[in-house]
Amino acid sequence: MIDSVTLQPVFPLWIIAVASISLFSWLVWNEYKRMIKFLLWRLVAVIIVSISILGLILQPSWQIESGSNGMVLLTPHYETKTVDSLVIANPSLVTVRTMDAEPYGKSELISSLNKISNLRFVVGDGLPDYSLEVNHPFSYLKSKMPYGIIRWTPPTLFRANQQNEITGLFYAKEKTILKLMGPSGVEDSTSFSKEGIFPFTFHIVPKQTGLFLYSIESKNDSESSSQKFPVEVLPERKLKIFISVKYPTAEVRYLKNFLAEKGNSVIARFQVSKNNYRYEYSNTNEVRINSLSIAALKSFDLIVVDNESIEALSSLEQNQLLESVRQGLGLLIVYNSITSKSTNPLQIPFKNFKSDTARIRLASSYFTFPTLPATVDSNAIESIIQNKERILAGYLNKGAGKIGFQSLQETYRLQLEGRDTEYAILWTPIIEQVAKRHETKSKIELEQSFPIYTDEPITVNVISSEAAPKLFSNSIALPLREDVIIDDYWHGTTWADGIGWHAFSIQEDSIPKNYYVSNRTEWQSLRIAQQQRANSLASQSKKSITKAIINTERESIPQLLFYLLFLISAGFLWLVPKL
Repeated sequence: MIDSVTLQPVFPLWIIAVASISLFSWLVWNEYKRMIKFLLWRLVAVIIVSISILGLILQPSWQIESGSNGMVLLTPHYETKTVDSLVIANPSLVTVRTMDAEPYGKSELISSLNKISNLRFVVGDGLPDYSLEVNHPFSYLKSKMPYGIIRWTPPTLFRANQQNEITGLFYAKEKTILKLMGPSGVEDSTSFSKEGIFPFTFHIVPKQTGLFLYSIESKNDSESSSQKFPVEVLPERKLKIFISVKYPTAEVRYLKNFLAEKGNSVIARFQVSKNNYRYEYSNTNEVRINSLSIAALKSFDLIVVDNESIEALSSLEQNQLLESVRQGLGLLIVYNSITSKSTNPLQIPFKNFKSDTARIRLASSYFTFPTLPATVDSNAIESIIQNKERILAGYLNKGAGKIGFQSLQETYRLQLEGRDTEYAILWTPIIEQVAKRHETKSKIELEQSFPIYTDEPITVNVISSEAAPKLFSNSIALPLREDVIIDDYWHGTTWADGIGWHAFSIQEDSIPKNYYVSNRTEWQSLRIAQQQRANSLASQSKKSITKAIINTERESIPQLLFYLLFLISAGFLWLVPKL
């Protein structure tokens, strides 16, 4: 059955229309002037000549119904009832299955997903991510959600002596206890009282830098399991920090000492009188900074000020400081009070809040601090510390830099009580996230999310300022191809050959990209859940599931036909005068 006709013209349609009308009119008029017999047949021949020429130029094709067929792919954990319904609704379906799927009727076994053609349905756990891009659009009918961890969101980076948060979803089969195990034992735990999908949050505070393997243990009345996950703990950055406040409050003094003990270079400036300042230096040479100019602030990673100092700046210093932030500098404002109706462009826009205390978790304990009776717009501020009620510390992006704030009061009490770890957990992420970004020549990113298994392609992307970066995978050179659209953006593919830690590195850069390859028996619930979500996003509408599949294909009208029509009709017009 012919459905529709499509044209593929050699020239623009308006040119073809003008030329064909002119040619047809001239041919008709020419034949009409010739005083010879067979006028009607000559006009028919003229029409055929015109049609054949148009056919050669327009190159028409039509869509033809090619029958009812297609392919359904069975993947692990497919439901037999679902496949039965598909086969009944579409008797011409060809059923195939993957190597790890259970047999079904006369289904054919396929050894490679690249051999699939005319794919219509995928049933079960679905196709792996790396195969979704090379297959035709399909409708996806997923299997049941597996029990276990079905979502896993670790922090982008794990930092030593910081509270790192891992969140996720757990599908409990029954009453279950979930434990996070570290090198020194149980780090955190949670429990679920019944069957269902529950969110969970774990906190870990690594003490040392390096590559570690933590594990998640789950236990219920019928079974228990343990599965490892990688933790790469990075060292704390050593920063150049300038502190400028009106008064050396206890909060600022303890913060300055803490930053100095961590090995940061710290210059502290306290105002003695209107134009006189007292300086203190830690881990740095003595430098006096009398004015906050772009040149004076260029060498610093972070400026710490209180809100009174910000308001006391001249318009020139405000503009200079704002421009420095836009160029990448980090500015942290420690608020002692709320400045109402301020027009200073460096101030954080606060809104009134009913409570002047806040309860937050640090390590394994909860603490209550006095705080400003204020909150911020969560849509405009990136959060660093928050509780269920509001953001207590965060930052606002300004150009290449950030303006951060901290509204908790009397945090120095933690050090007075001997809780140095909790004090570090509170302040370190604020300092590091607000400070100037660390620039590198190259950046390596993996497209695959955790878990990664052996014998699966790993796509690595490299952003590099080098003309031709050289990427190595476990000291073996890996070829790269540059993106056809984006400059300085490169792609490569490799396959991990063993369980454990692996690394990518750039020859011109000393910072490697470490990743971990898991045992295929672990994290199956997470992998299946990720696969189901990816297949659902790639899937077409399921409206066609209960209808027979009608395959169509586009077929061009043979050009030889138009050549023959032209030769026959033109030959007739040439032969008529001789009859």
